[in-house]
Amino acid sequence: MKRSSKYKINTFIMKNIISIMAFIFVLIIPFMLWKYGNLEIKMIALAILFFTILIFILSTIFKKSLNDIANGLWSILKIGFFILIIIYVGIVFHWASEEDNGIMVQSFEISNLGANISGTSIADLLSSELQDIAQTNERMQKNDTDLASIRLYNIEIPSLHSKSVESSLSNIGSIGSGGSSLSLGQLSLSLKQLLHTQPLTIKGSIHKFGPMLCIVANMDGSNSSSLRIWKVNRSLTDLNKSPDEFIPYLIKDLAYQIALDVSRREDASEGELPHTWQAFQYVNEAQKDYIKYVDTDNISYLYSAENRASYVLDFEPDYQIVQSLYYIIGYEFLNRYEFLNRYEFLNRYEFLNRYEFLNRYEFLNKNCTDYLKQSELIFKRMEKMKSYSGTNALGLLYAKNRDYKNAADAFNRTIKLKPDSFVAWYNKGYSLYEQESYKKANLAYDMALSQNQTYAPAWWGKGMIFYKKNSYLEASDAFYNATIYDKKNKLAWYYRGKALYDLKKHDEQANACFNEAVNLEYFKAWNYIGIILNNSGKYGLAIKAYDYYLSNESLDNDKVWYNKGRAYYSWGRYEQAVDSFDEATWINPSYVNAWLERGNALYKMGWYNQSIQSYNRTIELDKNNKNALDGQKALLNIFNNTAAINTSMNSSNS
Repeated sequence: MKRSSKYKINTFIMKNIISIMAFIFVLIIPFMLWKYGNLEIKMIALAILFFTILIFILSTIFKKSLNDIANGLWSILKIGFFILIIIYVGIVFHWASEEDNGIMVQSFEISNLGANISGTSIADLLSSELQDIAQTNERMQKNDTDLASIRLYNIEIPSLHSKSVESSLSNIGSIGSGGSSLSLGQLSLSLKQLLHTQPLTIKGSIHKFGPMLCIVANMDGSNSSSLRIWKVNRSLTDLNKSPDEFIPYLIKDLAYQIALDVSRREDASEGELPHTWQAFQYVNEAQKDYIKYVDTDNISYLYSAENRASYVLDFEPDYQIVQSLYYIIGYEFLNRYEFLNRYEFLNRYEFLNRYEFLNRYEFLNKNCTDYLKQSELIFKRMEKMKSYSGTNALGLLYAKNRDYKNAADAFNRTIKLKPDSFVAWYNKGYSLYEQESYKKANLAYDMALSQNQTYAPAWWGKGMIFYKKNSYLEASDAFYNATIYDKKNKLAWYYRGKALYDLKKHDEQANACFNEAVNLEYFKAWNYIGIILNNSGKYGLAIKAYDYYLSNESLDNDKVWYNKGRAYYSWGRYEQAVDSFDEATWINPSYVNAWLERGNALYKMGWYNQSIQSYNRTIELDKNNKNALDGQKALLNIFNNTAAINTSMNSSNS
């Protein structure tokens, strides 16, 4: 009886221990599934956790014994284990049935080489080179480079192992014991081979035959069409180097051959891939240099990328990817030219003396010239290759350098290459507009719109022609169309506002357009907002508008200082007005109206000597300026009257 009681106690203790372990296990399973699983597995984890908590709550509510709870948890453990087996089988089957487009590299065989060279290290080096090529390709397609929109071929390489696939998978656990054990990993691999979904596998060997070092590699997959064989070799007598030093060069050559063959499996169109792996290597190296340039802004990398791309075009001019890269490099040189030109203009007043400025200007001008010449050479070469994008870019280069005649000629050649290009027609129109050939420019814009009625820049161009002819109503309509087809066209909003303002009695509509331009960060519109406010007698708000302009724009601000001075003058704050006119005349010493208004403000303050100096300066710049002549005459009368009064007083005193 005692023995039976003791046995029951031991059984009770064991069941409770098992129940506690089951409870912990049931809690761990959902956590692990939630952390590492996908959406479906996470749902299973939530279900297991939910039923565990539900059974525990029900047991507590109905006051079940600890033994009953233990039995319940033990049942849950068995159910959970069964579910896990089902999930595992499903995952393995899904993995086995999913085609693997990657590459696995196996350990190489070594022959007649030193003991310090291993097949594993050779495989690792090849894997590294392939990954480097793939990563360069991937980076060029990201948004942080200008080649993001160009179609390149991905070399999808999963986690590469120098061990064989069979060895890696066969290490997964076994069922059974002794000779009857069954490897789950081997079973999974066999299933993948049966379904013809195993990855491409690269095997190889490296041999030394006298002075020759040779690598032979082959790639095998799920079908016979995947079979590829490559061979690279070098003579050790060419350079005074050991086999160890030659191997990295051979592996690099092999990697580019493999990468090109893998890319060709994508059924590339004619011109999208090179004919030789050497060209493929040069382009990849050029891409690496371009990426380094993007990351470091070191111009030497851009020159290096240009040299490599140019070399490839000598042998394979139809290689589209290198054409695109060459085009982007040319545009980057042009962008640097524009940046340095603008930098020199913005900073010329910051130098301490003329000598410092001239030295800095000489340095900037030399670099600007070099970048412009390099860009022009690239685009001219592309034009000889009958490249539409290169010829169009050459026209843009001339236009940005204000050589509008050559620009128009280049755009004519662009149109011959692609007559239906509305962009080329627009560019031609713009070049003609800048030459004041408004009729021809309008015809070019009409041709662009006949190709694409919704092309906003062409509507803007037509609006500018109407505006130049003082046809403000037609200009407003054209600018309106531009904003309809491109609501973010800030120039269209700005110039529509100007056209409406010049029509008179449309200040409210004009102000709405200027506010749209400001919202799009076209801060020049603040000047006209200030003018409209000033005309409405809202001088304080007008001055704030001018200040917004001056805090955001550093060019062409002499007129804004003048307008700000006018607002202060109308407000009766003559001293602040004089300060504003001083700023305007400092920026533009030949600003006639600023000198005139400065004289008027000083006159109002009673500072006649300074006032007549401003009038005199106005007359020097404009001899027939009636207002300045009248002001000068009035001040001379004051001076003469004052002199006469002083003479009379002196006579009476004597």
